[in-house]
Formats: sequence, C-alpha cells, structure tokens
Amino acid sequence: MRPKPPAEVPLNKDAGRGDCLRVKLRLEDGEELLFMLDTGRPNTILDKSLEPKLGKRLGTSWCWESFEGGLMKVGLYPAPKLYLGDTLLLTSSRVYTHDLQKLAHGLMGVLGMDCLRHYCVQLDFTRDKMRFLDPDQPGSQDLGKPFPLTILSGLLIARADYFGMGNVWFCPDTGLVGPDAEMRPGLFRRELRQHPTVWTAQVTMSGGRQASMAGFSSGVFGGQAYSNLIYEKWAGCWPYGDLLGLPFLARNLVTFNFPKRTMYLKQVSVDPIDPGCFLIVDAAEFLGSLKEKGRLPGLSKGEKAEGSVQTPEKTMPTTYPVSFTFSLQKKGDASSCHYAVVQATRDGDWKLKRAWRTDASGHILKEYPVPEGAKDEWETASPGDVGLDTNLLAELFGRINDHTYKNIHSVLIVKNGKLLVEKYYPGQNSEGRPQAFTRDTLHEMHSATKSVNSILVGIAIDQHLIRGVDEKISNFFPEYSDLFTNKEKDLIRLKDLLSMTAGLSWDEWTHPYTDPRNDAAAMAGRADFFRYVLDRPMETPPGTRFVYNSGISLMLGEILYKASGLKADQFAGRHLFEPLGITNYYWQKAPNGVVNTLGGLSLRPRDMAKIGCLILNGGRWQGKQIVSEKWVAASTRRQVGAGQLPARFLADNYGYQWWLGSFHVAGQVVESFSARGRGGQFIIVFPTLQIVAVFTGWNDNDLMRQPLDMLQRYILPAAMPASARK
Repeated sequence: MRPKPPAEVPLNKDAGRGDCLRVKLRLEDGEELLFMLDTGRPNTILDKSLEPKLGKRLGTSWCWESFEGGLMKVGLYPAPKLYLGDTLLLTSSRVYTHDLQKLAHGLMGVLGMDCLRHYCVQLDFTRDKMRFLDPDQPGSQDLGKPFPLTILSGLLIARADYFGMGNVWFCPDTGLVGPDAEMRPGLFRRELRQHPTVWTAQVTMSGGRQASMAGFSSGVFGGQAYSNLIYEKWAGCWPYGDLLGLPFLARNLVTFNFPKRTMYLKQVSVDPIDPGCFLIVDAAEFLGSLKEKGRLPGLSKGEKAEGSVQTPEKTMPTTYPVSFTFSLQKKGDASSCHYAVVQATRDGDWKLKRAWRTDASGHILKEYPVPEGAKDEWETASPGDVGLDTNLLAELFGRINDHTYKNIHSVLIVKNGKLLVEKYYPGQNSEGRPQAFTRDTLHEMHSATKSVNSILVGIAIDQHLIRGVDEKISNFFPEYSDLFTNKEKDLIRLKDLLSMTAGLSWDEWTHPYTDPRNDAAAMAGRADFFRYVLDRPMETPPGTRFVYNSGISLMLGEILYKASGLKADQFAGRHLFEPLGITNYYWQKAPNGVVNTLGGLSLRPRDMAKIGCLILNGGRWQGKQIVSEKWVAASTRRQVGAGQLPARFLADNYGYQWWLGSFHVAGQVVESFSARGRGGQFIIVFPTLQIVAVFTGWNDNDLMRQPLDMLQRYILPAAMPASARK
C-alpha cells in the first residue's frame, strides 16, 4: 500500500543555485526543523542536539561523510515521527545523529533515501516547487527522458551516457551542491584529455580539503547538450561510480519516481539556472581577462601560470561582498603571485583588491599597485532594478531554452548604459558545426559589419580625411577613369554608396550567395572586386532608388583606405576600437588584401553592444566623443524615398548603412535603428527607451526575424512603463 503523498511545498529559492534542497519538517510535538533532502544519502540523519528527544540510544555506527573527509562515527536512535505539512512521512525505524552544524549552521536534519524511496518526488526549480505525485499515475505532462534507477543497500544508482564518457554508473545526488558532476580520478583525467577546458583550478575548500576542478564550455548527458559545466575530481570512495550534482539537476524538471525506479529529466535550461552561483568561475574569468589585457601585475599577457584558489567559508556564498584569493606560479619560478578579487554585490563588477608576490616560504617580496580600471568594462544591474518586467523576460528565456526560438547564440540588453541581460547558448555555427558560445566568443557579424564601416567613414569625415558625403566617388578611383566616362556613373557621390542608392544594376537576392548569378558571389570570384562593381550598368539615376548592394559597401572600405592610408581594420583599431576598449576582434581579408567591409567583422556580443551604445549616445563613449553627433544623426536618419524597401527587409527605411524601423507596443510606436547581418546578427537601438539589444545566432530565411519577434513579444513590452503594460 502506497503512503499518502504530502501536498506541494515550496523550495528554497537558492536550491540548485549554490544551496542545497531545504524543507521544514515537523516533529510530533510541533517543533519545526530545517532539513536537507539528499538522494545521495542512504539514511536519515539528525543533529545531535535532538538526541534528548529521541529516546534510548540504540548504539553507534559509521557512515561516509565528504564534508568530514572520510568515515565518521554516528549515534543510532529510534526514528521520530516526521511530518511534512500535515502528512506523516514513511521513514526507517532508526536514524543517525551527528553534529550537523559542521555541515551548515541551523541545519537540523538530512532526509535520506530510507524515506524518499517511498515517494514520487518532482523538483521544479523554475517555479521553486516540490511536488509529490502518484507513482502509478504521475500526471499527463511530459516528464522528459526516463533513466532507470537502482537502489542498492540504500544507495541510489543510475546509468547513462555521462558527459561523453559512455554509459557510466552514477548517483543523482541532490546533496552535491557545488559542481555539476563529481568524477572518479580516472574519469576526470579522461575528460581533461578528451574535451577542451575553459579553466582548471586546485581549490582549497573550507576545512582545508583540496579539490581539483575544471570548467567546460559544453557537454552531453543522456543525449542532451548542456553548456558551462563544472566537474570536480572525486577524492572519496563512493563505491558505485560517479555523482551527478544538484546544479546540473536544476537545469531540468526532475521527477524521481522511486517506487517505479525511474528518474525523468526534462531539460529546462542548457545553462546553469544561476550562472553566477559558482562564483569561482566568474572570478577566474575576470582575472583571466585582466591577464589577456596585460593589466595583471606580475604576469604579462603571454606568460603561463598554474595555481590554486582559496575559497571563503562558503564556496558558493549567498551573502556579499565575496572575495577569492588566487595564487599563481610561473613554471621554473619558486615565487608565487597572489591576487585578491572581490565582488560587492551579486550584479556588481569584480575588482582586483590586492596583488602581491611571495617567495617559496610565503614571505612577501613585493606589493604591486593595483591598476586603475582593473575591472570588467560594463556596469551591470538586474532588469528589475530598472523597471523591466522580469516575468516576461523569464518567459522569453524559457522559449529560447525549449527551442521555440531556434539556434540563438546570445541575447544582451543594455539600458541607461548598464548591462541588464547577458545570455549565451550553444548551437550550430555558420558552418553547421555545434559550438558553445560564451562571453568571449568572437561572433561573425556578417552584414552588420556595414554599420560599423559607416562609423569609420564618419570618423574620416570628422578628421577631414574625406571632404564630405557629396564628394564624387570618381575622385577616389582614378584608375577606373574609363568606367566613369558614363556621365550618370560619374555623378555617384559618397552618400549614394552609404544609402545604397548608387543606381548600379545589382542583384544579390534572386539567387543564393553560392550561385555565381548572385552579383555578390560573382564579385567575390573576380580578381578586381571594384572594377566588377563599377562596371555594372546604370539602372537609375544616383540617389533615387534603394537597391541592396554589398559591393558598394566593400567600396566604402577602399575609399577609407585611399583617404587615410590605413586599411579598415587598422583604421578601426586606432580610431574606434581602442577608444571603446575593444581589444579582441577579427576582420576578414581577401587573398588580395582587401578588408571585407561588407560582412567580415567578428566581435564579442559585449563589444557589439558598445557599438550600439556609442550610436545611442550621439557618438560618445564614457564621456569621449569618438564620432561626431552630426554624423550619427545623419546615419540614423531616413536617406531613402518612402516605400522603397521590399518587405523582406523587415524595415521601414535606410540611413547610412543603418536600418530604420518601428515597433507598435502597448498602443505606442517605438522607433529604432539597427545593424543587421545574415543569420540573425542584430544591434538594435531604441533611443526613447535608452535600450540597446544585441542578438547573435545562425538562422537563414524566415527564422532571421526571430530577434524582431523576441523584441515585439517580450523585450519591448517588458521595458514599457508598468501603466502601459496593462
């Protein structure tokens, strides 16, 4: 006969986000006790302070405790009646007792498999709910993929394709709150050999225990891809294999149907449900970014070092400020460099607080001055802090995670100069290969490159390298004088290139880019790109009709080179990227050295957001005028006659290599301008809302409109005043 299932109860909000599963149970006398739910523990254990209430001691026993570093001696007592809500739980006849305050202050018990095995328990981390379902009829909803369970001597065991290591026996352990998985040393070493790591670290846990950890950008469990995974080398002796931790389980809707010996996982998020909960990762990435920028005292950009990190009392703290101290040692050097980093708030920037070097005995050899600006370049805030509807945003991220919106690689939202949302997702790149996309991934911008090139032209005009937009392009190409004998062609001005109204015959839409009948493809196959473009016959007078033409965007880069003596990538590095603090970028070049200004730039999404903020703020970044406000206004103003853009462009008009559009939200018209690239690359600016949104992905045809749909349905409604949302 099945025991009566308890009613649904709330989960603590930090469960799976750096904390364990906690519930309040009640003794028969009404006293409420804080319990942890641990599927990796065979027996229920109570804090030793409760021993006077438990009756006569039955004896002592031994059990393994990782937080104790091995076997520990426990008391053995009759099990008390334990209630969850008004329901009496079915438990074993005996319980263990030990000092649980060593594990967590205020914790009075750990509910083990001797109780849980009788119930069908569903953990919903999205809604912070724990449900007790009928094991025979767990419900009509899709529970996800099933995994058979075995309970052997109280130990919970499952078997599955375990992060690319083949079918492995493991324990789904809700008591493992740090890493996504804990692996036996041999398996851990295999992971390091077979899969590239993002980071590795020797971590000193509270109590002095040493742990080897590694971060991976992606991994596959049970045939399902996940990203940003953390594995720890298991130093204990769990007898049946490896452990699957709570942070991993929390990415899923988890249903433990223990009576039917089945676990179901339904993926909810490919990423950790709180990517910042394991703060060592964030801190290490921050320190690595300083090193890459050459701003880490004691270590130059190219030097390699290994070391360890000293954690605070809690490895995953829920109170701030939090700090870590990293100790790094160069190969062949007996001295060590130490770095103390601190984060004041959950959404705050990491800062380098102190840097020093010691000898092999720990004596301080040098204290380094901490460089100014040794922090991440974005000021951050949470969406709720600036009035965005977090429920709408959560719904959007759910739609990305469940692949309603397909192959999205990143979503970033900036408002009032603060980075509010930064999400990255694994997917297929433009070559069709699976790839994990992260904060530091350079992403192809494709035709969004054109808008960046427009900024460069504006800077050249500001610097009087180019006289202005009315200058005839024939002045820049005397080598093609034979082509400018056509009087109409000789009238083409710089602004006609910028607005794509040059009047040249051009078609890059009827046929795919792989077809030589596509003018862009045909141009790419010629030795002289610019002669191909200029040799096209005139169809309309310059400045009268919009025709999308990537060839004239390539010519803009050549005009920049002829005017400044610098290739577009060099000019951008000196006059745009360096003032913006963009140090990591790639700009594709043709074999003949021509910089691909029609679509060859790759930037980090964070740096794409800087481009958007620069334009939003009238050409200023952090108080410095990089391109004139006059140029920004002209670039984002309508330069094409009304009604000329075909519907496929999903835009109202065109400026100087910037798209203009409007959204109708809550009875209001919200104007925008944007940089857009093939596959779904967008930098979209909303001046009235002071918002910049960045999207990357890889989707052709109709799926390219997904970012616009996300804006229309979720992001813009979330940003409207609360009164307008009703």
